[in-house]
Amino acid sequence: MGNDYRIVVERLKADGVLMVVMQIPSQLPTEKQCLFLLEILDKDRLEGMVLTP
Repeated sequence: MGNDYRIVVERLKADGVLMVVMQIPSQLPTEKQCLFLLEILDKDRLEGMVLTP
């Protein structure tokens, strides 16, 4: 139960940060949100996700 809750909370946090990033340039993410986004990108790359510009 505790591990599932942590995963859900982390996913909601990630979704919130991604919503801010999608609003660039009208809204810029905070430094803390940028660092969290970089963590998300690193995890995704480790899982094999390929991102293209």
